[in-house]
Amino acid sequence: TKLMEIEDKLATSSSSKEHLWQDLIDSPREWEDFRTKKPTPRFPDFKRKADGVGLWLDSKGMPDWVATKLMEIEDKLATSSSSKEHLWQDLIDSPREWEDFRTKKPTPRFPDFKRKADGVGLWLDSKGMPDWVATKLMEIE
Repeated sequence: TKLMEIEDKLATSSSSKEHLWQDLIDSPREWEDFRTKKPTPRFPDFKRKADGVGLWLDSKGMPDWVATKLMEIEDKLATSSSSKEHLWQDLIDSPREWEDFRTKKPTPRFPDFKRKADGVGLWLDSKGMPDWVATKLMEIE
């Protein structure tokens, strides 16, 4: 049965990837655009905010129409900094949904806050942190 599951995934992988590209085009604000800010070369060019699914422009299964459609929606794509702002707002709006590690970081590179549901991390010293965060954090403490 495991082999059948793998075969099913292989058979549908190209069509499901096309579906993901179409989702990016149809709902660009639901995706993060990392093309100019990839932390590593292997990091995805786009990640869906809801579940972290990634898409790479240089992938074999990318449909031919993607490049043209991306140019048409360029101004609607969310950059990674704007998506981080959304995460900071989520922290302020729902602080109980986040774990605060500021005083108990196991390593200096560990995030200051981690969302309990999915482990997404936020760092106070990150360059994408909005100016209003420090003030808002003091208000909710």
